[in-house]
Amino acid sequence: LSAWLDARSGIFTGWYVGDQPSSQSSLNALRRGIESYGIPNNVYVDNGREILTFDIGGRGHRAKKRLADGSIPFAPPGVFERLGIKMTNATVRNARAKLVERRFEDVKNYVSRLFPTYTGGNVVEKPDRLKHVLKAGKIPTDAEVIAAIDTLITGYLNCEPYGGSVAEDRCMRRIDVHRARCPVVRKADKEDLRLMLMRTSKPVTVDRDGVRIPIKGIKIDFYDPDFVRQLQGKQVYVRFDPDDLGSVRAYDMDDRFLCALPQSKLTAGYLATQDQIAELQAAKRRAERATAEFAAALKLPDDPQMALELMTTLAARNIAELPVGVSAKSIKLVRDAEEPLLRAVGDLDMSLMTQNIIKRRGGMEDDDDL
Repeated sequence: LSAWLDARSGIFTGWYVGDQPSSQSSLNALRRGIESYGIPNNVYVDNGREILTFDIGGRGHRAKKRLADGSIPFAPPGVFERLGIKMTNATVRNARAKLVERRFEDVKNYVSRLFPTYTGGNVVEKPDRLKHVLKAGKIPTDAEVIAAIDTLITGYLNCEPYGGSVAEDRCMRRIDVHRARCPVVRKADKEDLRLMLMRTSKPVTVDRDGVRIPIKGIKIDFYDPDFVRQLQGKQVYVRFDPDDLGSVRAYDMDDRFLCALPQSKLTAGYLATQDQIAELQAAKRRAERATAEFAAALKLPDDPQMALELMTTLAARNIAELPVGVSAKSIKLVRDAEEPLLRAVGDLDMSLMTQNIIKRRGGMEDDDDL
């Protein structure tokens, strides 16, 4: 669960359920929060790479003024800058400073435990019924989990009594505190919000095939003939919506919008979203793991005698399955047409001997009769 928390009331404003924490999961949660509660003026985050990446909040304390080759690092306007959000980072190694971590404890105790497949954070918390639940196959689907979490956060956790430090608000629910105390809400229409939440690529050089952008380990080409004709050999970068990879927006290195580039026809149609690419890569990794496990199972045992017996048994089985002889269609007679340069010593030439005898006798006996 990636989530954003309102510091004043303690409600969850935006959240996203995914396979693992990532920068895109954080942006997806932020998008949902903005759609429901508006654009925040300030955000307070930790120092994880989910936020401190060059195209969201900047690299923070990891930023370098100069690279090893002396060049200035590529630093386009990030998502927070385009949204007008001020980012504050928590002090490193200060867990008490991250209030959202305490709310995740509530998610664990009051939401996660409701699912039959709850495993707990450690062996002690692991329920005894879990093995029976798994054996019976009573496992909720991803869609069921996400739907339940959406309902429980909106109607349960966000509607709990306020327990913050402001005494006059403790008679109210958290959601009522947010509605009563929330400042002016900054809103953006759907298209503007989509543009401001786009991800940013690293600089790429335009070649005759357009621009090639690596997304989730797969390189996708985006091409326009006029764009290539004018900018081939120059560097640009693109902004893209992970939920719609049908086209990207190209910018020059001074952050000026150039044009929208459609996905190349060679790859269009089956790489429409980042989730599809991630699913394709996951399937590839599963196949690689299965292959590795199969190869490991075929390894010879450490005992030489067992290895010898195993291999001789396999070889004997193969020999038994071999056909006897060869097919008649496979037989082709081959003659050696090569004549020797020298004859063997003592080899007799009967033809030459016959001719010499005829000469000595003055011809054949029946020559007069011819």
